[in-house]
Amino acid sequence: MGCTIIRPFCIYPGAERTYGLDWRDNLVDGDTLSSVTWDMPAGLNKISEGPNSVAVTEDGETYPPGTLALVRVAYADAGTHACRCNIVTAQGDRDSREVTFVAK
Repeated sequence: MGCTIIRPFCIYPGAERTYGLDWRDNLVDGDTLSSVTWDMPAGLNKISEGPNSVAVTEDGETYPPGTLALVRVAYADAGTHACRCNIVTAQGDRDSREVTFVAK
């Protein structure tokens, strides 16, 4: 399974891709993501969301299960779109991050 690890994301017309936000540095040792929700503006179409259930290797980096907040997005409207990733961990911690998608 390939995904693009969060940086400012770029998405192009006709694209439908999976993106991942790395939470490893924000998790207590041994904790994992148990739920992930993404708040997306009208300019992007969210297909699916959730934590990675298997290890993901991207650009030579391996992300253990439960460390990436994944979202599958389809292009809708050009522009810069602020999105929010909300997580709950297995130990009950809650957090969120804002992410920018640039639709070309």
